[in-house]
Amino acid sequence: MKFGILLKMLTPYCHCKEPLKVKEYIIGALMPSIILGIIPGLLAIILGNVTLLAFGTFFTIVALGDFMIVNLLKKEDKNSYVLDHPSEAGCFIYREKKQTEQPTRYWQ
Repeated sequence: MKFGILLKMLTPYCHCKEPLKVKEYIIGALMPSIILGIIPGLLAIILGNVTLLAFGTFFTIVALGDFMIVNLLKKEDKNSYVLDHPSEAGCFIYREKKQTEQPTRYWQ
């Protein structure tokens, strides 16, 4: 795993250097939004804490890029593999090889 910040977009990232199955990749992509956004947001509503609500809302909003990737991946075969793009926000999909098929590339 590699962690860092894309300075040109001021975006923090976590990069996995080896391919994961689609289901595993989706779970990994959703975890930051759940742990840092949704759970604190729900706790804030229960506790009536505005600061915690702002924290949860902020981290839910910054996870929109992850939600977009998950939206693209949900139609993929769950046995395919996903590899993070090494320098851009996005990923490569590796499917079982057919005659002339190339890996699908998703990045912004």
